[in-house]
Amino acid sequence: MSKRKKEINPSKPAPTEKARVYSYNEGKQYDIETRKNQNLGHITLYKRISGNKMLNEQTGEVVDIKKREKRLSRAVFSLLKTLYRLLKENFKGNTSEKIIRIESNETITDKEALKRKIKSCKEKLLRIMDGIAFIRVLVYQEANKPIIDFWVKKTNGTKLELNQEQLQSLWSGGTITIRKITSARLDYLARYYNNNSTNINIYPTGIKVYSMSENIKPVVPTEMDYKDAEKLVIGYKPTYRGAVTIIETIEDKDKEIQHITYESFELEENKRKIKSCKTTKPVKAKGNFAK
Repeated sequence: MSKRKKEINPSKPAPTEKARVYSYNEGKQYDIETRKNQNLGHITLYKRISGNKMLNEQTGEVVDIKKREKRLSRAVFSLLKTLYRLLKENFKGNTSEKIIRIESNETITDKEALKRKIKSCKEKLLRIMDGIAFIRVLVYQEANKPIIDFWVKKTNGTKLELNQEQLQSLWSGGTITIRKITSARLDYLARYYNNNSTNINIYPTGIKVYSMSENIKPVVPTEMDYKDAEKLVIGYKPTYRGAVTIIETIEDKDKEIQHITYESFELEENKRKIKSCKTTKPVKAKGNFAK
């Protein structure tokens, strides 16, 4: 058994295909993921039963899956895209918000040691600062050289004042810088998945790409028919459209087990929502960002 994912030219989903709709940035942005097949139980033979063991539900055979040292790049991309939604929903680019960037001056290959350092750093941060919400991001530009970004904001909206000397105690053997978040730079800074600040090919397994405080507002998707999702984005500008097919090889035969269409939309600034029944034309490219 093997699976592979392949980018394909996107086509418009059928009206009754089920869509997962993400609304964020106070309703100014939407992501729509439409899956052609909702239940794969009749196609996928294997399911995980524990750890790295997979069970063939037809034959009862149990197989071991080789443990990966590096995360799949597409999995990192997906997590960073989820992170983007969270950042755009919770941060606005004002004086109550900043990014605390911690760059390790040493190579760290021990994932358990890195987890302990991150946990200690978070606990120290909460002791230094009260009344805050945060999202912690793990960034890799070079292998085994982690960068930790803490997106921090005051929950009462007042100006966030940071003491460089106090912050230096958060991480021994690291360089700490403070980055401003402006409304003009917010979107770029939040796009870890494609803003060239992150190498998605070198993330280790076994450690969370991001985490957040309990007072961060989640972005929860809504399930609906694609025809209803289309109505939500009337008057919104399409910014991305792409599609992938997931193929599984079973007994030397290829079967498409899933077909996913990805679309992103944004309400342009200072533009009222247009009440029209027209839909946007599909972009004739594989995963293009619309200009």
